[in-house]
Amino acid sequence: MRDPAFVVDAMLGKLVKWLRILGCDVLSVSELGDSDEDLLRAARAGRTLITSDQSLFQRAWREGIRARYIAGADVIDALALLSKTEPIPLRIDTSKTRCPECNTELIELPVEKAHGVPKEVLRKHLWIYLCKSCKKTYWLGSHYLKMLRVLIQAKKRRSTGVNNLNS
Repeated sequence: MRDPAFVVDAMLGKLVKWLRILGCDVLSVSELGDSDEDLLRAARAGRTLITSDQSLFQRAWREGIRARYIAGADVIDALALLSKTEPIPLRIDTSKTRCPECNTELIELPVEKAHGVPKEVLRKHLWIYLCKSCKKTYWLGSHYLKMLRVLIQAKKRRSTGVNNLNS
């Protein structure tokens, strides 16, 4: 099965980063352009459109484009809702994580091969994750634990029945 591929509208920018961290291939307005037509074109090419714009959702639905509508949900609710209908794992697999900024797959590097990383990070970690495209570096620091807490909350909300998703 291929990894999930999405196109997400501008109103759901935080969700874009989260989906990329979870290993999903996600395009946003920063890569495509800001028009509805740009988003629909990417969706027609095989991506699921995720939008908080009801008229865009309805247009996609009328055109037979796979789309998900998320109304007023925070990131935790959005992840819970989407994981009910899409193959989105609510766990971080660093071998699949994509760059939150540019959507490129990350390379796992031993710390001795990492450049431009703070020395205290190099002392505390064995691995650094490097974006092949934008060259940003990532590691499993204190923010990682916060992200795990968010995913636990999303799993709880998914099982208790958050219900703002239309398809």
